[in-house]
Amino acid sequence: MRSRHGSAPGPEGRNLDHFCHRIAAVAAEDLTSYLQSRVVNVPGFSKRYGAQGYGNLIHIEDREGNTLELNLANLP
Repeated sequence: MRSRHGSAPGPEGRNLDHFCHRIAAVAAEDLTSYLQSRVVNVPGFSKRYGAQGYGNLIHIEDREGNTLELNLANLP
């Protein structure tokens, strides 16, 4: 699906704003270290409201510029 006024998917358009993955319980510092070891720019975590209430999450980009949201499950 595309937005009403957006371009179709392809080099000039995207069909979604971001994709969310819910991650099993892991410390934010551990995930940050893991991603940085693989040369991923990690802008920092923020607490936001989503489909399952508030969560600790980050937004990163893949090589094609797509935004991926990593949402951490609460640690026990």
